[in-house]
Order: sequence, then C-alpha cells, then structure tokens
Amino acid sequence: MIRSYTSEWIRFRKTARVGILVMVGLTALMSVMVFLGDEGMGPGGRGHGGPLGSAPDLTAADGAVGAIIAAATVIGVVSLALFALSVARDFEFGTIRNLLVAEPRRATLLTGKLLAVSTYVVIGVAASGIVGALLGLALAPGRDISTAAWTVGATVATVTTTAIAALLYGLVGAVLAMLTRSAAISITIGVAYLLILENLLGIVWTEAGEWLPAGVFSALAAGGTASVSFERSVVLAGAYALIGLAVMYVVFVRRDVTD
Repeated sequence: MIRSYTSEWIRFRKTARVGILVMVGLTALMSVMVFLGDEGMGPGGRGHGGPLGSAPDLTAADGAVGAIIAAATVIGVVSLALFALSVARDFEFGTIRNLLVAEPRRATLLTGKLLAVSTYVVIGVAASGIVGALLGLALAPGRDISTAAWTVGATVATVTTTAIAALLYGLVGAVLAMLTRSAAISITIGVAYLLILENLLGIVWTEAGEWLPAGVFSALAAGGTASVSFERSVVLAGAYALIGLAVMYVVFVRRDVTD
C-alpha cells in the first residue's frame, strides 16, 4: 500500500501542483467577486441548492470562506479532472502493466493511487480555504460586512465538507476513467453530466437536485440547503461513494488490462 501510494505521489506531483494552483486561483477570484459584488452579502444568501452551488451568506459563522462555498462546484470539477487523469493515463500510456508487475495486488495498487490523489485534493482545498479566509478578512471591512459571527470552527467545518464534496466529484472522474480508460472522454462526460445534464433534468424533474449526484454533492459542500438537509446529503453521498468504489474495484480487479 505504502509503495503504491508513494509511487503515485511522486509520478503525479507535477499535475497535482497545477490542479492545486487552479483551485487556489479560482477561490481567490471568487473571493473578489463575492466580497466586492452584491451577491451573498446578507442573511438568506444560502439555501439555493443545485448543481451549480449556493450563494454564500457572508455574515454567517463560516462567512470568512464564502468564496470556497461559491466555488465548491468548480473545485469539484478540478478534482474530477485530477482523478480522471491519474487513473486513465496509466492505461493510455501503458504504464499500468509495469505497475502491476511491481504490485500485482490490484486492489492494493488502486487504493494507493486513490489515496495519493485524494491527499493532493485535500491539500488543494485546504490551501484554497486559507487563501479564501485571508482574502475575506481583508475585503470584508471595506464592504461593511459584519464579521462578528465568524468562527474558526465553522470555517474549518465548511472547508472540510468542501473537501469531502471535492473527493466525491473526484470519485466520479475515477470511475468514468476506469470504465472508459480515456482521460479526455471521462472528463468530458463527467463535466457534461454534472454541470449541464443534471441542470436540464431539473427542468422536467423538479426534485432532481435533491437526489442526483451533483445536487447532493453541492448540498454537502454547503452544509445543507433548503431542499436537501446536511444529514440527507451525507447519506446519499455515502451511497453514491460506495456504489462508485464497488464498480471501480470490480472492473479493475476482473478486467484484463489489455482490453
């Protein structure tokens, strides 16, 4: 397990660094937009669930990281891309054969790979949270945004739920990459579904955001919404995670790598 983890950590570090920088950059940009714009400045901004995320209430206890709340979906997409690249590139470049020679236990190899990428994603979300909080502290006074309710505990909790949601988005990318063995195809399908198709389904099925992955992940990152409670989002997200992991491991363990 440790060898698989270390191998992926070293091989994926350049790509992961780019992903982390993108997460941090998007959060910084969102901080400027959220704190200097008109949206999300007062109570009641939260609670608008859906695949594209929620407008933050900057006066809430976690208002310091209002930017990461607003950027949760795009951070999730970056995570999806990182996981898809990690899983698919070994098949595309043929390095999966060499990895299986060094570690023939496929489940162990896959677990080490997923844990390594997960670590990079968590680092990226944590760095984004720190940058977002610092910018929030710097920008809030100039906009007369009350910071009296801000707490470290709520801030950490929001960054944590955002990281979990990002990992769930990443799991979607990993599953698609395992099935298609193509980074480009898996990223395209994942982004198209999570950002476009699920929104379209919401037009004909008004409760789509309460049950389907993107809406559930968004609610989880926001700590719950008006339509999806935090507890319900945890249960549904956990169910999706178990199904995704089961599919990925079964396919990887039983499918011939030369197919």
